[in-house]
Amino acid sequence: MSLSDGVDVNSPSPPMDADSVSYVDPPYWCSIAYYELNNRVGETFQTSQPSLTVDGFTDPSNSERFCLGLLSNINRTQQVEMTRQHIG
Repeated sequence: MSLSDGVDVNSPSPPMDADSVSYVDPPYWCSIAYYELNNRVGETFQTSQPSLTVDGFTDPSNSERFCLGLLSNINRTQQVEMTRQHIG
């Protein structure tokens, strides 16, 4: 079938010049930045583990857990303290 302007819609697309692009998996699939109100607390947590638990406890040796109990903030409010009690 041809359109009235002479373009054949059944013909294959013209070949495209394409360069191959190598792909490398990133070292981490997850990055977490923790904030209390508008203040960032602690460093960015990154993991390559297949699963992750976020809780309020303290276990710095476990790479499958992001433990908020390790993060201190001298400007922490009572509202934030109450909210943190419900995490985990």
